[in-house]
Parts: sequence; C-alpha cells; structure tokens
Amino acid sequence: MTMPPLHVMWEDASGNLVHGFDSVNGVWVDRQFALGLAFTDAPGNAVTVQFRSSASFLQSPERLINVRLYLTGQNSDTVSLLATQWPPAAGLDISFDNGMSWTRFSSNAGNANDPATWIPMPGVAVSSVALAGRIGPNDVASAMLRLTVDPSATEFGVYLFQIGIDFDVQ
Repeated sequence: MTMPPLHVMWEDASGNLVHGFDSVNGVWVDRQFALGLAFTDAPGNAVTVQFRSSASFLQSPERLINVRLYLTGQNSDTVSLLATQWPPAAGLDISFDNGMSWTRFSSNAGNANDPATWIPMPGVAVSSVALAGRIGPNDVASAMLRLTVDPSATEFGVYLFQIGIDFDVQ
C-alpha cells in the first residue's frame, strides 16, 4: 500500500499510532483509545493525546493551518449525552496547556454541526512560540482529554466518540 495523501496522525502519549498511516508496515491504523474510568461529579484522570501532520513522512513542506477540533462519533446518543445533556455540570474536556485550562465540549464549543463553535488549536499545543492553529511538517501538537460523569447519571457504560479535526493546507 502506498502512503495516502496528507492526513492527521493521532498518537497516544507514548507515541504509539492510534489513527493514521503506519509507513513502516504499510497499513492504515484506526484503533480505539481508552480514556479510562470516570466517576460521577469528579473529573476522571486526564489522558494525553498527540497529533501531527503526515507531511514529514511524505517529505512535504506543507503546513496545517486553521486547525480546529470538534466532538463527533457514530453513536449520536453518546455525542448528544456528552455535548448537550451533561454540560455544563459534566462532559468531555480538552486542554492544550497541560491542564492549566480546560474547554468543555458542548453545543457551543466543538459542536460538529456548527463550524463556528469548533475549538481552535492554540499555538501552545505545539510550543510556547508556535502560531495558533498551525502544525508544521515536523511539529507534534499535544492535548489532554478528561471525562466528568454527570452526578445524576443512572446508567453507566462505554462511551464511544471521536474528536474530529478540521484544517486548511498551506
């Protein structure tokens, strides 16, 4: 299999590929990434994810600009629960500054159906001097995710969702 066109590669904190093209083995990787356990009325442990452009593997100088993230997934009930039913008391949070500040996904922040609410990636996700919304060919952006379960929740289980990413290419 040949390398697919420019795309975003997601990795766990150890650099293991979660989503993207594995250029060593020549296969597309798309596996689940677990946030771990969360209990009612308290944030779960934060988990670090990393994302990068495939440009360096393509030996391409292209940069991703206007990078924005949103909550999505195949199970609309889970997305609705996390984005509209639980907030503001609970839900899925993202931090780009190592947990100093958090943004909760909601109908007003990271709503897949409303691009005006998509969460812009700040430059600090890449480095202290990086430009906001930009991932260069050799850059790695980091974010932390955590889940807080609504205190009134009566049913518990596995919540499958995805973090979508939108960008332009320069």
